[in-house]
Amino acid sequence: MKEIRSRAINLVLFLTFSLSLSGLTACTWVKPSEAGAAISVLEPEEVVGCDRLGQTTAMSKDKIAGIKRSASKLKLELTTIAQNRAATMGGNTISPTGPVTGSEQTFTVYRCQ
Repeated sequence: MKEIRSRAINLVLFLTFSLSLSGLTACTWVKPSEAGAAISVLEPEEVVGCDRLGQTTAMSKDKIAGIKRSASKLKLELTTIAQNRAATMGGNTISPTGPVTGSEQTFTVYRCQ
């Protein structure tokens, strides 16, 4: 009876720990600022008639507790970071300069009419 109870407790602890880790790896920690939420995201070929203000490189964690995060969550977080920074630079549009590399991505910041 003690062995069955011990195994049940271990199973509950394992499942709780596993679910906690999976929740951490799925989280997007960065929230858009009010101004950042208004920043458009365009592909480079879509940027027309805009003034280039500069670049920003967004960085985040690609692993939490040794577990690799979802590529889509990481990309969303990097984009949100870039949007927030573009707002502080006076921009209203960002465009990725390339793909996510490791845990970072560079964006060009524009002011479009």
